[in-house]
Amino acid sequence: MCSRDPHLQVSHGVPREITHRHTLLMRVSLFLFPLLLFVALSFSSFTVVRSDSPPDSIALTSLRTYLQLDTSQPRPHYRRAITFLRRLCRDAGIPHFEQFQFVRGRLGCVCTLPGRNRSLASVVLNSHIDVVPVEAAAWTVAPPFSAAVVNGSVYARGSQDMKTQGIQYVEALRRTLQAQPSPYLRTVHVLFVPDEEIGGKAGMGQVVQSTLWRDRLRPGVLIDECLPDERDGVYKLCYGERQPWWTVIRTRGAPGHGGTLPRDTAIQRIHAVMARISAFREAQREAVETGAQALGDVVGVNFVHIGSHGTDGAMNIIPGNAELRLDIRVPPHLNESAMYTLLEQWMGGPCHFHSSVAGRCLNGTFDIEFPHKVIAPYRESLDADAPGPYRALRTAAARQSARLDPIIFPMSTDSRYVRHRGIPAFGLTALDGVRSGPLLHQHNENVPLDAFERGIRLFQAVIDQLANDAEWRASVDTAPEDSSTATAHAEL
Repeated sequence: MCSRDPHLQVSHGVPREITHRHTLLMRVSLFLFPLLLFVALSFSSFTVVRSDSPPDSIALTSLRTYLQLDTSQPRPHYRRAITFLRRLCRDAGIPHFEQFQFVRGRLGCVCTLPGRNRSLASVVLNSHIDVVPVEAAAWTVAPPFSAAVVNGSVYARGSQDMKTQGIQYVEALRRTLQAQPSPYLRTVHVLFVPDEEIGGKAGMGQVVQSTLWRDRLRPGVLIDECLPDERDGVYKLCYGERQPWWTVIRTRGAPGHGGTLPRDTAIQRIHAVMARISAFREAQREAVETGAQALGDVVGVNFVHIGSHGTDGAMNIIPGNAELRLDIRVPPHLNESAMYTLLEQWMGGPCHFHSSVAGRCLNGTFDIEFPHKVIAPYRESLDADAPGPYRALRTAAARQSARLDPIIFPMSTDSRYVRHRGIPAFGLTALDGVRSGPLLHQHNENVPLDAFERGIRLFQAVIDQLANDAEWRASVDTAPEDSSTATAHAEL
């Protein structure tokens, strides 16, 4: 039996002090509930993920952190990116890390997981750190370096091109290492290079000429970028790419008074050339639009500039010169001679190309210059019956109930430097079911998070198949070495 406190008042068996506290809590709850509900609804659009395949929280955090780093040209923050990538690889359990710099300020790095047989050539998983510039005001869904998750997709510059792929590589290795500490026969390198978006000369162009490439990477096959696919369970596989020919056409004539009608002017000459190019371009565009040919199989040509100089903008002077700039993309089945013949058709007469970077046409009426011209007509073998990387890739896709759609990449990548060295290079962007289609270099670039997650699992299968398939041999595979030599090769 307990004694009652004489100072405690009771109402209907409940102390008044408790009744007062309960009433206060009820009032506060009634006030806060609508407020909390409003906040939750306001921000829910930034956290919705399709429930069929939620992303791993570690992977999503890594992806968003990487995308939030501004590595846009012309002043990419490479040092910040390298610091992040060093930590990323360490946390994934990848034991070796090396930073490199062949041109001042142009930093890259490689994370290495040694294989059990160091005599075998390695598997190199390549991605570039830099991204193209942004017009921030044109991004209507989220800021370009916010990495905001909106309706199940992460929005950021570089999400499709190609920071997501770098994270997928490392995440695939992290998950595999959790289950098995030494999972591969071949050594696997995750390579992050600078400056791909401006031609790669200070990045992969330097890497393939270095002792890093020859003595430590020792690649047997390299995986690079391709394009996302709109279809579920289908992944584009790039086995070659078009070559950029950036072309400048110049002509000179007599200047004149704007009130006259001379028969021949520099502007008229350039206009005639443009008319012939436009007719050719329209035929190529129709072939692609109707499905008769793929974009990577046709010659692409776009006018990027037309102008003249020397008149200071005066409206009553007919310019004595004119210049046309073209971005031409050449498929690998066309050689240099065939392209020179096509240029002569556009110019309307014979040309003499006195060097690989310049020529003259119609007895000097036109001068042609090639500020950037790539001759790399390489295509990888698609023989699925022969042991090799292509068959290993097809097998890996089948393990994920997916299939590969081989294409010629319509633009250009760092793979051209690798193929020039005789190393097989395949582009594989592990993003399927991207309903928006490719958004490389476009506003509101984004990646669906469920596609990001499926891509990680695909790369787990791809890396396992390439690094453990004993049937295919690389050109730089060697006889088995003793353990001391093998260890030296692996330590970066």
